[in-house]
Amino acid sequence: MASDTRTEDDITTNATPSVERTPRTVMWDMRYNDGNGYIPVAFTEGQAGYSPMTGNGPYAVPWYWGDTPEQCQFYCDQFNEEMGIDRETAMGIILDCFRITMRYKEWVRDYAPDAYKMMQA
Repeated sequence: MASDTRTEDDITTNATPSVERTPRTVMWDMRYNDGNGYIPVAFTEGQAGYSPMTGNGPYAVPWYWGDTPEQCQFYCDQFNEEMGIDRETAMGIILDCFRITMRYKEWVRDYAPDAYKMMQA
């Protein structure tokens, strides 16, 4: 049996988790509206871009989460909170998804104007 030569410091600072964490998914309003209502989009941590919840398959239907962008965003925030993700963390996940595709500045400018002003300072 091989001996473990790691020090206590190595074990506490370089520990590898025994279980990989599942990437988190957040919902956000990106102003998708097909005339029937606003459709949220899903952003998955560590993946480029996003997926509009428009339905996939012959019997699937879009997820309508409101008649206004504000209503849709309210339900997106509620969904994220139920998943244990606050608004700031959700925005971080979204920015990471756009950072992968190099479009994060445009997203911040269009959908998070307060954060965009901070980026310009």
